[in-house]
Amino acid sequence: MKRLMYIAIGLCIIGCSLSSSVSSDDYSYLYNRETIINPEFKIYHTNSDTTEIVFKIKSADLIYSRANQDSPYQSRFKIHYRVYEELNSKIIIDSSTLQIVDINPSKKHKLIFGKIKFPFASGQKSILRITTTDQQRNQEHKTLQVVDKGTLSSAQNFLVIEEGQKLTRPYIVSSDSIQIHSFRNRNQSCLLQWFNRDFGVAKPPFAVGGKKPFDYEPDDYYKVQFNEQGIAQVQLPEVGFVFLQRDTADKKGLTLYRFDRNYPQVYNANGLAEPLRFICSNSEYDRLLQSDNQKLAVEQYWIEKCKSKERAREIIKEYYNRVNDANTYFTSYIEGWKTDRGMVSIIYGKPANIEKRSDYESWSYGHGPEYQAPSLIFTFYKKDNPFSQNDYRLKRDFTYKQGWYRALETWRAGRIYKAGI
Repeated sequence: MKRLMYIAIGLCIIGCSLSSSVSSDDYSYLYNRETIINPEFKIYHTNSDTTEIVFKIKSADLIYSRANQDSPYQSRFKIHYRVYEELNSKIIIDSSTLQIVDINPSKKHKLIFGKIKFPFASGQKSILRITTTDQQRNQEHKTLQVVDKGTLSSAQNFLVIEEGQKLTRPYIVSSDSIQIHSFRNRNQSCLLQWFNRDFGVAKPPFAVGGKKPFDYEPDDYYKVQFNEQGIAQVQLPEVGFVFLQRDTADKKGLTLYRFDRNYPQVYNANGLAEPLRFICSNSEYDRLLQSDNQKLAVEQYWIEKCKSKERAREIIKEYYNRVNDANTYFTSYIEGWKTDRGMVSIIYGKPANIEKRSDYESWSYGHGPEYQAPSLIFTFYKKDNPFSQNDYRLKRDFTYKQGWYRALETWRAGRIYKAGI
């Protein structure tokens, strides 16, 4: 039986001017696989004055202990948030900490859900920094969220319930109907549009040229009615994605995606070949896709490159860890590994430093932590995309060509490539 105890410590600090920056100059912690605890967060505007941080954390990420043999196993962790005026601001407008004790006598793996309410007025837009700390081993996880209450159509006005659980990510896996909650849109009808597109894979960093414009004409659409409690029951198509809008004149809305059931992890044998598109020749790629046993074909591909099963296992683990990370951090209207940031992170590895502003991210690769003049920089610009607030496009340049092929040669020689090392 799951038991949660919530003890709020600390008071909200509203309207104060504390000289505490939203973060250091380096934002690489936002995409850090090495963090042991990996909570997920969803922002939900419950009404015109209040907003919730809905959170989910795996018990397997936490340390459980007991005071003595007669005591139950328990974990202790805390979630601290700060609200800033904007990214890189030093002005804190709200701050609080929630202390959580989870009692788990059997130590069975489970998901821990909860929510934190904080005052947030209509029309307001801020940056939320959330720090989660496992107090049993002093491990931290940090993330940033943009909180925007400027419209009733945005995704933060909707909370999706699938199989009885609040979704912290917009990936739908069930074939059953789902509930969508939106108290701010109660008694309103919204338009649900369905899109089924093949967007392709990111081009190499040096491949300049215009991206194919998106066809905004939906493949199908229908109306969704919210009742007096702000709840709508919805049955989604099995493929593609849907876009829910209160007002079609407002570009913002809720997007829900149909990916593989295990997404963002790549477990499906038929999904192992596609992420190799960046390093395979056309003929190699076609053979992998057409294989009757993709999993076996992918393993054989790497064994041939690495010349040994042991090295092949090592490189497969690292490559698909990078693919999984790309899906976790960079999913927009397409799978994360297909995006520009996904491509760069898979081929080049984790950047040494990330500079982040409201409209771009700049990734720097140097020669280790002591290197002061990065030899390689990628800049990704945020795109105004109605389907995702996580769409960034690389500023491509022909000068990347030589380094790109050098990285591919390393992978194809059966070695893990890490830029700047």
